[in-house]
Amino acid sequence: MRRIILICALVLFGTTPLRAQYPDKQAFQTVEHGRYMAWAADCSACHTAPGGKPFAGGDALETPFGTLLAPNITPDQQTGIGGWTDDQFVNAVRNGIGRRGDHLYPAMPYTYYAKMTRQDVIAIRAFLDTVQPVHNEVHSNQLPFPFNQREAMIGWNALYFKPGEFKSDPTKSAEWNRGAYLVEGAEHCGLCHTPKNAMGGDENSRYVQGSILQNWYAPDLTDNARVVLATGPSTISHFI
Repeated sequence: MRRIILICALVLFGTTPLRAQYPDKQAFQTVEHGRYMAWAADCSACHTAPGGKPFAGGDALETPFGTLLAPNITPDQQTGIGGWTDDQFVNAVRNGIGRRGDHLYPAMPYTYYAKMTRQDVIAIRAFLDTVQPVHNEVHSNQLPFPFNQREAMIGWNALYFKPGEFKSDPTKSAEWNRGAYLVEGAEHCGLCHTPKNAMGGDENSRYVQGSILQNWYAPDLTDNARVVLATGPSTISHFI
């Protein structure tokens, strides 16, 4: 009898975390939450080319190492993510590992998205599954040699990537923790607003203190009252 009661308890309560971890992707609430998280993560900014279809990729991302093209993330089976499993999608977003095991470049901010929960990432996938599929093949890697060798990312990740979900600070309010989760994770503020070293890694000692990249200026987001618009002879022609 005790064994039967234990089995019943496991069935009733033991699967609850699994249901929370794997939300119903068809549910309206999941799709709408995914829409919210996709806009918070600014997916459209990179994956929608000027004049192009939403999320169909092709927009050029200029980096100090060369040009990358944002891939197609519509649910097209051949050229988008329609044929991807949820695990493959989560692995790309949070770990920077593509569908075929190739390493992604950190222009895709997996170094920040790693802090997002699996539930939120799957919700984003649920939303993307509802957008118009677009057949648009994009060859993302336009970098010159040797930067086009993705294997080099193994060493880069060892130096600059620390995987792991966001951990709440119990001494802070729920609002503070929610803001920190968005800033440090989905909204990846530090990607632009934290200075980079010669290898493209974040200078974490100057977190969100402002940065200049490719003639774009990302201002200081700290409570520093003295705002420095530029350093050195660079001419700032654009602002983020």
